[in-house]
Amino acid sequence: MQKSRRDVVKLLSAVAGVPVLSWHTRAGAWTAGQLTVWVNADKGHEGLRRVAEAYAQRSGRKVVVQHFEQAVDRFEAVMKEGGQGGPDIWIWPHDRIGDWIQRGWIAPVQPSEPVRSDIVQVAWDGFTQGGKIWGYPLSVEAVALVYNKALVAQPPASFEEVLALHEKLKPKGIRALGWETGSPYFTWPLMAAGGAYVFQRRIDGSYEPRDTGINHPGAVRAGQYLQQLMAAGVIPQGGLSYSEAEADMQDGQQAMWITGPWAWEGLKSNGIDFGVAPLPTLGGRPARPFVGVLGAMVVEGSPHRAQAIDFIENHLLKPESLQRINADKPLGVPASRRMFWSQYADARVRASMEAIYAGRPMPSNSEMTWFWQHLSAALREINSGTRGPREALDAAAAQIRALASQGRPVASR
Repeated sequence: MQKSRRDVVKLLSAVAGVPVLSWHTRAGAWTAGQLTVWVNADKGHEGLRRVAEAYAQRSGRKVVVQHFEQAVDRFEAVMKEGGQGGPDIWIWPHDRIGDWIQRGWIAPVQPSEPVRSDIVQVAWDGFTQGGKIWGYPLSVEAVALVYNKALVAQPPASFEEVLALHEKLKPKGIRALGWETGSPYFTWPLMAAGGAYVFQRRIDGSYEPRDTGINHPGAVRAGQYLQQLMAAGVIPQGGLSYSEAEADMQDGQQAMWITGPWAWEGLKSNGIDFGVAPLPTLGGRPARPFVGVLGAMVVEGSPHRAQAIDFIENHLLKPESLQRINADKPLGVPASRRMFWSQYADARVRASMEAIYAGRPMPSNSEMTWFWQHLSAALREINSGTRGPREALDAAAAQIRALASQGRPVASR
């Protein structure tokens, strides 16, 4: 969730021998009697294929699951052409739904009461806008503190303690902490700890784009802390990229990493015995990560709406179906209460849920494009030292407010 969390999804491939399609494949028409599901290529698509097969055997209705690299680009391209040849069900995190709602690409849904009660409220919050629900949550995720147990016996309770830990590890050539410091997604939890907010949320779940708090004093303090970490050598001068932080963590040259469940598999395959803990406090206040919600959306205009809802509510969201997907590739923290309790013995899942409860749903309004653009620019300036945190964040906030006040249309991504 990623920045939009990191482009999330890789869920689905073809059912029973259906090939992965090229992004350039020409769209045809919806296939009569066939339900089509699309997702990005980084989730448990093989597990989902088995879920689809089980549904077909039970119902006699065929479900084709297709996965793509850069699936969101393909989805948006097809929908701009009217949706023909696109999916009936589209699986992606909630963070772009504001734009898709405005464009009329996804349809509101009315989940049944058993489904509503089984899924945690923070997940529904992510898919709620304008007083309507726009998708069925599958899993929730937020960044947390991942730590190498061989290097850190007890993760720090506060970010201020990281400097002391770094001094202990430095003689071994190990840095205490790393994350993608130029990314709003990964740096935002520290900024939100002090009271920063992206956009003020209205009571109906929509957002007021003219009211941004990215230059709140708490955000400025977080920028100053980042520069303090660079001055001490915890973070290299100029900041860290995601790939650099990942490589250092996998090589044992970094003790802790701010990341999410999607990174667990890589650590396991590199032999790192790791634990997961909620993010430390900053200034005595809890860090507030973005909560991303992966969900299944019904595409507007699909001729198979009733079948799509039946598949989602009565099959896909069942614990046994989610377990099949999770066994292929981890979903993160399940949105389903029943599935969560079945995984409660896993300390990493428990810690991840704590991180989610500490966080806030990532805003999903179309103006988030401005947030990513202008806060990214401010963080580059803070990382490079070309501007101080207050000056950089004031400038970014002023640009966002000016765009919102002018009623500027949000550029297509």
